[in-house]
Amino acid sequence: MVSKKTSFSDSASSLLTEDEKELLKKLQKTITPLKKNTIDLSALNEVLSLEKKYFSRFISSSPPPFIASSNISLPKKQSSLETPVPPLEKHTLRKIKSKDYSFSATLDLHGLTQERAHEKLISFIEMNHLKNKRSLLIITGKGQGILKKALLLWLQSPHLRPLIASVEQALSHHGGEGAFYVILRKKKDH
Repeated sequence: MVSKKTSFSDSASSLLTEDEKELLKKLQKTITPLKKNTIDLSALNEVLSLEKKYFSRFISSSPPPFIASSNISLPKKQSSLETPVPPLEKHTLRKIKSKDYSFSATLDLHGLTQERAHEKLISFIEMNHLKNKRSLLIITGKGQGILKKALLLWLQSPHLRPLIASVEQALSHHGGEGAFYVILRKKKDH
């Protein structure tokens, strides 16, 4: 038995009336196939160019000059980037669980650009640390947003990490996945 290979159009046309078949033939004559490799990459190149301009501000083209000094102190066992920020202590978390707990300050980053959010976060943490205000609520917004991921990296930066005692995702009544508790270290008086 020889089987005849049927195409989709053959099987589909068997379901059509004669008028529909005629209309389909006319329609098929007006269709031109797409040419390969005709994708316009100019928009992609423009985006890449803008990203390169933006990020070039943060990357120095040449390393900073080396300055010899006799009073260089060696880093401690681990740098702040290697030491993750610990979660909240149980007694602190217990206090925060009460719905009437009030934070020293709250910062809402959601809706800001990444650059603006980073600037606000740094000044917010520095200002509250100077005022010895320790319990902070930082809102990034829910979802898989850039700010949510970036916040945890920013808090690990060598500039901010020494000021932070602990960080933990907020409970649902404080914003859940879209917010974080940040507890600052006590200000050292010199």
